[in-house]
Amino acid sequence: MHTGQMQFSNFERFVVVAILLLVFAILIQKVLHSINLSQGRTPDNVAMEYAAAKSADRGLHAGVSQGAADMDSARTMNGR
Repeated sequence: MHTGQMQFSNFERFVVVAILLLVFAILIQKVLHSINLSQGRTPDNVAMEYAAAKSADRGLHAGVSQGAADMDSARTMNGR
């Protein structure tokens, strides 16, 4: 070894390895969780979710236009 080279103690090495193992454990859990979720979502389920969201969105827009139409008719009745 060169005379100016820094050496790490066993404790410092242990801490670095422990942190790396913790990070890898968290990453593996997230990957396994996402795989588990993706297995439950078949193309049929995704299509049904999309259709439900689309119809809900359409219902929201219909409610807004109906409310605006009611406001216009109320203004006409009041003569404004």
